[in-house]
Amino acid sequence: MIIPIQPPFDFRKTARAAGYYFALGKASADHAVYRKLIRIGKGVALVELSDASESPHHPAVRAEVLAHRGNVSESHLIDTLTHMVNPQAQRQTFYDYAASIPALNTTVEYLYGLHTLRAESLFDALILTVIEQQIALKAAQQAERWFAAWGGESICYGGETFYTLPAPERIAAATVDDLIPLKITFIRMRVLMALANLALNGGINFDQLRCAPADEVYTTLIGLKGVGHWTAAWAMIRALGHYVYLGSADVALRAAVNHYFYGLPGRADRNVTDSTFASFGEYAGTAAYHIIMRWALEKY
Repeated sequence: MIIPIQPPFDFRKTARAAGYYFALGKASADHAVYRKLIRIGKGVALVELSDASESPHHPAVRAEVLAHRGNVSESHLIDTLTHMVNPQAQRQTFYDYAASIPALNTTVEYLYGLHTLRAESLFDALILTVIEQQIALKAAQQAERWFAAWGGESICYGGETFYTLPAPERIAAATVDDLIPLKITFIRMRVLMALANLALNGGINFDQLRCAPADEVYTTLIGLKGVGHWTAAWAMIRALGHYVYLGSADVALRAAVNHYFYGLPGRADRNVTDSTFASFGEYAGTAAYHIIMRWALEKY
């Protein structure tokens, strides 16, 4: 399956960046191939993404199924892969805007062609982000890998094991004692279980919500216990590819602002961070995302 992408597009940068916000996907050492196990209905499929661009003006992604288990609907698979690849996203208007702002322009030059691969489900994106609340990236990704191995589906391929996150049924049936190896707070463990119960009992249809207008998605998410602005913003970036401004509660963003905008060590004050991005108006969220992705790729 070949999926055309809006130019400009750099597959290797996109695959490399995906490792920052999806611990369970795996890129090759040269970032030419990206593999991820995804849930399709009651089945799972191991998919491989690679560059299929004919030219810089006609970029595209090749999506292939390497292995699968269970009943995998072809139409559901195509819809999910198309959503993941996010083919309609375009960056050129932001690039044009950033050209006159030195700190943004150097970031655009560094990340030129970066796209955001999206999570196949809003539920998964939210679960990942709850786990990552107020802990370091390395610890969060270790927790996510443990969580997937504990309760997710798996497929072995080419000497590697790929996992999905646990399904809502598995999370809802867990106890706090089951989740202690996550090394997150008991409150956060209970939030995970509560979200799973919401998904199961009809409290929220996360698949339908993913297709709603961004404002509705945001309002619904921040209305959930244990979900604040930062969690809602990152969940929407992951699942929708919609760049909500992360806010100055993100300590990595504050460090990136101090470094790239002001040439200073440490973290910028919260009001400095907020005022910096407020000056970018409608591009505040997109600017913050690019700044923090540059920080992640340079520092981790």
